Amino acid sequence: AGAEAVLQLPGGAHRAHQTQSYLARSRYDQQLPRFAAWQQAGRLLVLRSEDLFNQATATLERVLAFLGLPPAGAAGLTLPRQNSGHGEATGVSPAQRQALRDQLDPTYTWAASTLGMHWDG
Repeated sequence: AGAEAVLQLPGGAHRAHQTQSYLARSRYDQQLPRFAAWQQAGRLLVLRSEDLFNQATATLERVLAFLGLPPAGAAGLTLPRQNSGHGEATGVSPAQRQALRDQLDPTYTWAASTLGMHWDG
């Protein structure tokens, strides 16, 4: 309780928000426009972690191009998966998965229309 109010303060941080709010931290449609309004347009590159792990070379080249750096020539680059858990997601019931999808639907819609990002199933 009260995490949103604390987070709105300059430098605001809330431990429960960091450790227990997977859903709130997944609402990029609320977070990224705030950052974009604060920063200059074009200074933020948003990428899917799935692309970093599944298409590491292409994603690295995209980052380098965004930064105005020369290509790295890192063909065949693979990265270890980070923060992917140890199978905990298998314990999430189908009903809970659907509830999360329903709650995050505005984020999915925003990401598709604004960033051209899509996620499967």
